[in-house]
Amino acid sequence: MTTLAALVAMRLTHDLAGPIGAISTGIDLLDDGDPELRALIADGAASAVASLRLHRFVLAPPEDATPAQGLLAAWLKTRDATTLDWAADPRDAAHAAQLLGLAMCAAEAAPAGGRIAVDDGGVTLSGAKVRLDDAVAAAFAGDAVTASRGALAGVIVAVAGPVELVQTADGLRFSLPR
Repeated sequence: MTTLAALVAMRLTHDLAGPIGAISTGIDLLDDGDPELRALIADGAASAVASLRLHRFVLAPPEDATPAQGLLAAWLKTRDATTLDWAADPRDAAHAAQLLGLAMCAAEAAPAGGRIAVDDGGVTLSGAKVRLDDAVAAAFAGDAVTASRGALAGVIVAVAGPVELVQTADGLRFSLPR
């Protein structure tokens, strides 16, 4: 689990490097009254905050599952062209955390955006150019996690068990074990 923890930390720092770099660049270039620079800073900050909040929920679920949908929606809002359909009623925060983790992995598999549908059994991703990273697919199958890209999937499998992946007509279905 120590290696998995290190890979999760690597993944988090990778995910936050871009938004925090944008904030830093915006501050360096800040010009009085320049709305583009203010927007760059605001977008970077919103992305970093949304990512941190979502990762915190997934990696250390609180007692209450209520904020799950809102956290995912806020994070997806920072990722252009990804929409959310939420039809889940998680039985507890741990279950909600698993669904959120699946949704995050799904969003990573759709760099051009798409639609993420969350229900109690898992997540369905549809969109153009859907491709799941090999390290993520291997981690979902229960293989050892050897790359930071598969770290979040490894955490989900460590808690829930192997995730079933099914190719759909226009994307992927990520199903939690029953």
